[in-house]
Amino acid sequence: MVLQLTTTFTSSPGIAAVQPIGFAPGCGGVVSTVQCAVAPFALATVSDTFQNLQGTLGALTVGPAGATVVSAATRTTVIVTVELTLPYTVDLQDTSSQAYTNLSVTIENAVLQVFAANPADIQSVSITSVAPGATATSTSVTVSVVTLGANVVATTQIIVNTTAAGVQLGNLPVVSSTVGDTTPPCRAVADIVFIVDGTGSVGLDNFERMKTFIRQLFAYLEIGENAVRVSIVQYAAQARTEFFLDQYYDLQEAQDAVDGIDYMSGYTLTGKAIDFATNLHFDLRKGARADVTKIAVVITDGRSYDDVNRPARRMRQAGIVTIAVGVGNNLDRDQLTAIAGDPKTLLSLDGFDRLQDLTTSLPTMLCDVGTSQQIVVSICITTTYGTDLLNANSSDSTALFQQVVQGLTTTFTSSPGIAAVQPIGFAPGCGGVVSTVQCAVAPFALATVSDTFQNLQGALGALTVGPAGATVVSAATRTTVIVTVELTLSYTVDLQDTSSQAYTNLSVTIENAVLQVFAANPADIQSVSITSVAPGATATSTSVTVSVVTLGANVDVTTQIIVNTTAAGVQLGNLPVVSSTVGDTTVLAPRVHAM
Repeated sequence: MVLQLTTTFTSSPGIAAVQPIGFAPGCGGVVSTVQCAVAPFALATVSDTFQNLQGTLGALTVGPAGATVVSAATRTTVIVTVELTLPYTVDLQDTSSQAYTNLSVTIENAVLQVFAANPADIQSVSITSVAPGATATSTSVTVSVVTLGANVVATTQIIVNTTAAGVQLGNLPVVSSTVGDTTPPCRAVADIVFIVDGTGSVGLDNFERMKTFIRQLFAYLEIGENAVRVSIVQYAAQARTEFFLDQYYDLQEAQDAVDGIDYMSGYTLTGKAIDFATNLHFDLRKGARADVTKIAVVITDGRSYDDVNRPARRMRQAGIVTIAVGVGNNLDRDQLTAIAGDPKTLLSLDGFDRLQDLTTSLPTMLCDVGTSQQIVVSICITTTYGTDLLNANSSDSTALFQQVVQGLTTTFTSSPGIAAVQPIGFAPGCGGVVSTVQCAVAPFALATVSDTFQNLQGALGALTVGPAGATVVSAATRTTVIVTVELTLSYTVDLQDTSSQAYTNLSVTIENAVLQVFAANPADIQSVSITSVAPGATATSTSVTVSVVTLGANVDVTTQIIVNTTAAGVQLGNLPVVSSTVGDTTVLAPRVHAM
């Protein structure tokens, strides 16, 4: 299909994209729905070309009904939630499973068949979420139906009738259904940075598909200065700012900026791009806001040649919710898992031509996270603490991270209202190890999720929860204390390279030294991380700026402990502190408390 469209429009000026969306029954055969991005001057010509299609489209034959052209401005999304007679199983929520595929095909075909006589009234039918039903024999499915044309009321009524209680969607009886109004824009208030793959393996055509997809995502969000702010980083061997969070507060301007992005090409350094976004694009001086949810969406088509574990952990330590979107057949599942930190925030597709499959699920995910309330949980785990746990690439840290993810996934499999549950890091405490976790939870589920954590007893998957259990703190109490310390440590260039062993050793030493001081009260600290390294005042010293994210109401007490821990004359691990000063205000966390 793509080849045939390419052949038809090879010499047509003004066409930015011609992309198949999907297929449907109709016209006595198959209807192929195609979306086109066309320059205004070429719109009439391209529309006429489609409407006059006769006979062949490359190797395909066009039926007598030809083609129908509808303005995308007439698109309306109708949301339907149906309770089906179908026993719920966990794999129904896994978009890569056969069970999910079967369910999706059944529902999509059932709705599309109803519109076979008027296929131009429908653009697409797709599942946006699956959840346990009201009984053991039912499953709740939310479906997005994108309609076309001016007859919205008539089309919606057909959808109401098709999904009503007592009818069948394919072989699945409908127990009950609710048809919502057309979808409003997401009412979230969030800072969202898209980190998009511009490497050579993507290719120009797929990069254009990705741009079209991002434009569509923007349309689902309420972009504005006081609503959703968006930013884009493109990366290959280097990361490049396309625009910051404070550049575009208008949807059309943001979409136009996406259109203007040039493809980079090059090899893949995803970890470098994640650090770039954490340090620069979530900076208050670049448009990030102190008191809103921060989300990073990483879109990649393959394996990164650099480390992603530590950059992803540093990003979450900064209070940023991470979402990973893998596209293609060359994906590294371990890297995607490390970036996402949570199976719920990991999406994957087998090709860029399938990006349209995410035009409802990803906006829904962004909206869920953006409208959530965030909590930070400190879980006491009965296992031996070692400084290797502070190195995200060590075998001990990787193994424990995976066990925590699995334990959290098992614990909250059937819990509604959880948008993300992501491990941040590890610390000494509770006579073992404290695993710090950030959660994005819908307001209606906050009390239930908090109670579940606070009542954790015995097992968390394969792990054992210590007698102290877990402590839940509102993320709104996060305060970032910035301190710059001059250490007796000869400066070398590799101390600035976040992928080097020297940087890792320095980071682990400082992080462990501060965390050990709070081992008796680990819930007072979310994370400790280096934000910059520079030459010191002398040949034997190095200047290090450290961000300590604290939790809870005892800000003054916690800050004083940090002051004492980093004061001149003390040691951070084996590193003597020459001097200690207050840095600039934080670029990442909700509040700053100067020392």
